[in-house]
Amino acid sequence: MHNTLADKTREERKNQRELRKKKIDKLRTKEVMNRGEDKNEKAKIEEAKRTFGQFQLKMADDYEVPESEQVDYKKKRQQMILLEGSIHKIKVDFNIKVNDLRVRK
Repeated sequence: MHNTLADKTREERKNQRELRKKKIDKLRTKEVMNRGEDKNEKAKIEEAKRTFGQFQLKMADDYEVPESEQVDYKKKRQQMILLEGSIHKIKVDFNIKVNDLRVRK
């Protein structure tokens, strides 16, 4: 296999393209890293770093369910009534569609 001048220049251009591509990628990553450095975002990141891993297990003895998440019989009954209404509406809509198909026949 003999290397001609054209092969050498082709290889040289290829190497130069690769170098340019690496430089461009490096500049882009630098740009992305420096872009949008908002103080508010930095504060959020620092807060997340400080509180990372600090969580309270729901099985813990001292865990108390928040008022908004507590479910009593009134809330559960209301959920059941709404579900029954939704089920009834779905059944009625289905029956209407079936009747429409019968009429088209």
